[in-house]
Parts: sequence; structure tokens; C-alpha cells
Amino acid sequence: MWLIGWIAGGVLLTGCGASPERRAREGMRHLDAGRPKEAAAGLEGAVASPGAPAEWWYRLGVAYRRLGRYGDMERAWQSALQADPAHAPSHHGLGVVRALEHRYDEADGHLTQALAALPDDPLALANRGRTRVAAGRIEEGMEDLRRSLEIDPDGPSALEAFGEGYLASGKPDEAVIVWARLQQADPVRAAALRTRIDAVAPVR
Repeated sequence: MWLIGWIAGGVLLTGCGASPERRAREGMRHLDAGRPKEAAAGLEGAVASPGAPAEWWYRLGVAYRRLGRYGDMERAWQSALQADPAHAPSHHGLGVVRALEHRYDEADGHLTQALAALPDDPLALANRGRTRVAAGRIEEGMEDLRRSLEIDPDGPSALEAFGEGYLASGKPDEAVIVWARLQQADPVRAAALRTRIDAVAPVR
């Protein structure tokens, strides 16, 4: 499980004369309130203006993600990086997308860029660690995951991936111990791992 997460109120956004800033504020307000359809409508109007900042594009991508419009999400995040090549959240999001596509070198590049701006982001560390483990760079991946857990000891993404790293290292007992911690941090995610835990756990 990966890691990486708006029209009734649209009259204010689409009304004649609404500034891009106002459209963006209203769109982000809808996004924060859990209304992705209205948020997308407002933010689309905002980014149509020249020089739209990276954060508007990024938040539009988040709205698209919540609507299941993944192609549009990716394009929005790419536009965010055109506006600001160092925009950490967009690099993080695209890194997760590339990892899911098994394009691990590209994923690692995006996640490393995100961490250049936010070196102590536990989720970015967890996702780069998971990516490196999946790419066979187990030692490097485990180091990222250790750092993530030092910052957030109960981080479910890091705990899940740490167990995967131990499993890939041929250490199933350690994987079971880590996943037992996940049961406390995120019971739903732990339940999804139950079959794997049962498969690798020693018989008692």
C-alpha cells in the first residue's frame, strides 16, 4: 500500500471578474473541506492565468487525485514543477507515481529532490526507502526507513516497508516483529498484511 492523500459554491469562482487569487483561495477552501469537484473547478480557473504558482498546480493535482483523474493529477504536478522545479510536494507525489509504475530510478530522483527541500520528512523518507528496497537497493532503503522511524516511530508507511525490507533480506522473524508494531499504529493496514504475516511467522 502506498505511501503518497469541490459546483454549488462555484458561483463565486466562475463569476465575472473573480481574480485568480480569489479562485485559488476558494478552490483550496473546498479542497480542505473535502469537496474535490468544486476545488478542481476553482483551481482550474486560477491556473488558467499566466504565472500560476506551483502550489496552485499541486493542489489542483490533489483534487484530481481525489476524483480519480490520475492522468490529470500527474499533468498538474508536472506543471507545478515547471513553475517551481524544486517544489517538494510535487516531486514527492510524482515519485510515488513512478514507483507504482516500477520506474524506480525516476521515482528515486523525484523523492531525492523532495528530500533536498525537506530532509526530515518522514513520509518522503519512507517512500524513498520503500522504492530502494523494491529496486534491490536494500541497505540504502533500510537506512532511509530507519531515519523515517527515528522521526516518527509509529509511521505506518515506514513500518510496513521496514518489514518488507527485512523480508527481502531473508529475515522473516524481524519482519514479523516490525509488523506487530504496525498493528498498534494502523490496524487496518496491518489486517491487510495478515496473510503475509501468517506465511512468514514461525509456528508457535
